[in-house]
Amino acid sequence: MTGDPFGGMPLRGRVAFGRRPSQQQGAQLGDGLTPEHRRRLTVCMSVSLSIVVRERQEAVVLPPQAIRTENGQHVACMRDGARFASRPVTLGITLPEGVEIHEGISPGDAIVLRE
Repeated sequence: MTGDPFGGMPLRGRVAFGRRPSQQQGAQLGDGLTPEHRRRLTVCMSVSLSIVVRERQEAVVLPPQAIRTENGQHVACMRDGARFASRPVTLGITLPEGVEIHEGISPGDAIVLRE
């Protein structure tokens, strides 16, 4: 979270949404909020948020053109020495950087992009 009262220092926190109107909703700021930040905050102040839904440090992400469907199954074309082979993959979420791969590809595998 960034905004004018934070002086360019991003803060970490969490956003909670209730399923019923009686449950608490709103943003909870991280422990990095100083007394000076608290003094500068006002009701209805604008802030910029980046919401991380989940984080996987070792995720494999491929460009969308590396994934195709063969016989109803998602596959990626792999280079195996001098050969090329389609390998089944299990897709995760789609990110601005590409498609997350849960299974079927490891970091360092040589992927062939389709034309």
